[in-house]
Amino acid sequence: MNGRRDEDLNIWIAYADLFLGLLVVTAALLALYGVPPTLADLVKQVGPETAEKRLREGLQAPPAQVSPAPPTPAPPAPPPPTPECPGCRSRALPSCEEKENSPHLLFKLVIVGSDSYEAEARVLSMKGIKQRFAKDIEEAKQAECRHRVGIAISRELTGVDYDTALRRLKRDFYVEHLGVRD
Repeated sequence: MNGRRDEDLNIWIAYADLFLGLLVVTAALLALYGVPPTLADLVKQVGPETAEKRLREGLQAPPAQVSPAPPTPAPPAPPPPTPECPGCRSRALPSCEEKENSPHLLFKLVIVGSDSYEAEARVLSMKGIKQRFAKDIEEAKQAECRHRVGIAISRELTGVDYDTALRRLKRDFYVEHLGVRD
């Protein structure tokens, strides 16, 4: 029975602490911002007739007029063709699929480490991928485009390794996410 009283006492102490905390916060806010004026204070300052008039004007005032938004400027003209890619619409190279009849995905791979990729049933580094697909990468540079590759991730991959591996891939390819490999 004594244990129940201790629990009740602890609850009351917690409530008292909460109340005192709120009281301190309220006092601090009042000291910082002051006490809000009341109707009685307004009557003392300006008199009863003026106070009533101000109160009625405040209640019947029309909503504040919102100024119209400034006109939006016309969109900028498209950039001129760049020397690196005369026929391009922007500095970003288009995918090779857009420019020519190339496959949707050049190849699919699974990211298994920060510099480990499983492609065509072999584990390759980024250097190995560049060697294996050197001809395709060179053709893409000549055609002023980038090939798209499909990537999946292994469940054991850490976030840091995924980020590092993805950054390495994006230097030479556009990526399409295919999900998680089971």
